[in-house]
Amino acid sequence: MDMKPDFDKAYQIANDVLLQSSTISSIPFDPALHLKEETDIKLMKYLTAKRKYGLAVPDLGSDEALIVEDSGRFIIFYNHLAYEPRKKWSITHEMGHFYLGHNLDFKNISEELRAKQEIEANFFAAQLLMPDAVIWRLVELYQIDINPSFLENRFGVSNEAASKRIETLYKQFDFKNSRKYKEDADAIVLKFGTFINSLKPEGYYSYSSFEDEEEMQKERDTWQYDRKRYR
Repeated sequence: MDMKPDFDKAYQIANDVLLQSSTISSIPFDPALHLKEETDIKLMKYLTAKRKYGLAVPDLGSDEALIVEDSGRFIIFYNHLAYEPRKKWSITHEMGHFYLGHNLDFKNISEELRAKQEIEANFFAAQLLMPDAVIWRLVELYQIDINPSFLENRFGVSNEAASKRIETLYKQFDFKNSRKYKEDADAIVLKFGTFINSLKPEGYYSYSSFEDEEEMQKERDTWQYDRKRYR
């Protein structure tokens, strides 16, 4: 088995979730609502797991969150007392394991496979919470300085997650040259246009005309998307 992280797959599935989901309609969004409304995954606090099943955090294997499968049913256990942005990241990371079809038998898989899956789940979470197309559109339109503080405040993530996201933004991936990448980016910008417009600096004046935007929209409307859910 190839142990190199599949960044292309993680990125594409994150984009599919972003574009297909009716509960992810703004930034930041609530991953708990997405799980409740659009998946069969049950979300359970660590305290509830301890009270109902006698499971303590050491038994679960993570201080933050963990997804488990039991007879085809999926549960994400999480620490509800964690710092809110950290809690959101942890839940979204576990969602990544689910959507990417990872082997969830974490105690019995190799260290190499586990490391690969962790990197992919992190990449998925970063794209879902901080879509690169939205970030680059903000730079293009408003020349906004994309720094950890900006991402932390506007996207509702931790400073650690924001700092790591900036690192991946500047990495070169082969899939970024594909037509699919460009089509997805444009569709994501359209979906989160209200959020993008809300960050327009005071006094900013755009030189693009209504006719330019109308032509762009007509072109986007001609694109066809063949999207699938992955589980």
